[in-house]
Amino acid sequence: MFEKFYQKEPPKDPITLLAEQHKTDIEKIKKLKCHYASKIEMILMLLGEKPASTFALTSKDDSAETIAKTLRDAGLKVAIETKEEKYHSLIIARDQSSIDKIQALHQIQRKKDEVYQEQYGELVGYPKTATAAFAGKIPSMGEKESWKLDPTLIYSIIYSKDHWQEEIKLMRKWTETIKKYAPDLYEEALKKRNM
Repeated sequence: MFEKFYQKEPPKDPITLLAEQHKTDIEKIKKLKCHYASKIEMILMLLGEKPASTFALTSKDDSAETIAKTLRDAGLKVAIETKEEKYHSLIIARDQSSIDKIQALHQIQRKKDEVYQEQYGELVGYPKTATAAFAGKIPSMGEKESWKLDPTLIYSIIYSKDHWQEEIKLMRKWTETIKKYAPDLYEEALKKRNM
């Protein structure tokens, strides 16, 4: 009879535990001045959903140093790449090894090269079939068709024609993670998508 009063709560999933641990960090990331899609990437990395990402900063964004400090304080690894003194891009990852691999890839490959596209895609957590489709090695659905598959997604990639059902599961997972732990960013991204 008393068993129901003493039942333990079910264990929390790893993402929920990370979200609770990084609640303050998530709020700090949301307050950064940079593109909402960049903030989504940062939060996905913080919650263990993505291994790495890169993005360019504009003159309207916070400085590279400000963003890097916020992310480092949260436990992420950051490298700042400088272009023409004024322009910066960031490489962000959960571990230094991923930063090193992306930096090495940037040094030896051209970004339009299919080998670069595949290797980069895998380093930032995209499915191998999707990176192969993006690189043109296997048939893709194309960007417009990819977005039409699910109107609730705020995150999408170019899917392969033969494996899109598996690939879209990851995009749904990433979208649901943001919807749950950063609902205001989810709403902003969904609004921009539907404009």
